[in-house]
Amino acid sequence: TGGQCDGFGAAAASAIASNTSLNCLSTQNPAIDLPFCETFDGAIDPLNWSYNVTGTIVNSNTAPSGPQALLLNGCCAGCNQLPAPDELRSSRIRLGVVANATLAYYARYAGAMQGGGGDLVVEYRSDANAWVEFNRIAVGAGPDPAFQLYAHALPPNAQHDEFRVRFRLAQTDSVAAWELDDVSISAASAESPVLYVDADAPPGGDGGSWGTAYRDLQEALASAECSLGLVEEIWVAEGIYRPDRGTGMRESALQLQDDLALYGGLAGTETSRDERNPSLHPTILSGDVSDIGTTGDNVYHVVSVGMTTGAVVDGFVIRDGNANGLISTPRAFGAGAYSAGGFAQFTGCTFVANLAAYGGGAHAELGGELRLTKCDFKGNSAAVDGGAVSAGQGATVYVERCRLVENTAGRYGGAAYASISGMHITDSVLIGNVGGWGGGAYFASGFGSM
Repeated sequence: TGGQCDGFGAAAASAIASNTSLNCLSTQNPAIDLPFCETFDGAIDPLNWSYNVTGTIVNSNTAPSGPQALLLNGCCAGCNQLPAPDELRSSRIRLGVVANATLAYYARYAGAMQGGGGDLVVEYRSDANAWVEFNRIAVGAGPDPAFQLYAHALPPNAQHDEFRVRFRLAQTDSVAAWELDDVSISAASAESPVLYVDADAPPGGDGGSWGTAYRDLQEALASAECSLGLVEEIWVAEGIYRPDRGTGMRESALQLQDDLALYGGLAGTETSRDERNPSLHPTILSGDVSDIGTTGDNVYHVVSVGMTTGAVVDGFVIRDGNANGLISTPRAFGAGAYSAGGFAQFTGCTFVANLAAYGGGAHAELGGELRLTKCDFKGNSAAVDGGAVSAGQGATVYVERCRLVENTAGRYGGAAYASISGMHITDSVLIGNVGGWGGGAYFASGFGSM
């Protein structure tokens, strides 16, 4: 089943993991085209990878994007693993007509599980059908505090249609632990600084023009992440775009990226951003997934800023998020947009019908910063504080030339709330907002101005 070693029993799994059967497993998935990108958030994509020994998805506080990474660790007595070191091997990737392709990934030595070592080895399959070592990252004296980015230009003998990449530990008996994240392969020289998305485009597009636009915004975000920073903007035509890609997963969100700008309000023919008209061509980012029309199963966050810096969201309708998770988790904050230490600019956006415990429309915390300019907040609700927008834990939110209308909060700040943080509201209109205390705004502590 695509190289998965599940459900066969210990003896059969050991045989499948033997050196004599690896090649057989690695040909099961169909070959795939660039761009190749894996963020390991939620699960290992079964189409990207055809062989995996015991690598598992784990939460990682230092992951470069998203909250999770892949953990690889060697086998040892008592670890209850297969008798082989951890290994992750890609499906076949067609590189026969691709020039100047680049492999990039983030890795971090996470320490020894029970004392010991084991280098992380990165290899590729050459056109001579042999594994060639690309990089060997030595274990450190202790865990690395942060991920390190590695990027390699693929040599000529990697330019074939049976290309694969694999990550493995050097020692069978190693107990070293490594975290791997954001593996990508892209033809960097061919990347355009702009990607295009149109919900009405024909399937199979590469995002390079309106005529070959992606149909799904998540596809464009993945392609931008694979571009190693060469993609600077994503233009999104009118339509409805949902974070879950049809899976119904409430944990899905549109994850912003460093220095990447998203522009909505386009008809799908423009050659300049100056031609946009968001009022005529509404581009809707909707958290209404699975059972459309009900709120109970909507995504927790429509847009996730995370720890991104320099992101721009301009000209979108952001609606129907439902952050009704446990108060002790991020899933209770910022249904429309949630920032955990990141810095982002929202301009000309409309936040509507988002529900949360705190910050129905938008919430920032952990020292992050949100700038909300010329935005409308209407009909958002917080069960506790900040119906439209809230800030906490050292964050700063700037609300400039915005309209906050008919938002509600169960306790403080029908429109806006700040605690142990900063909130600055300038040149804005607050009308018809309702809260237990402070229908317009309530600043509990920290600093604020209106």
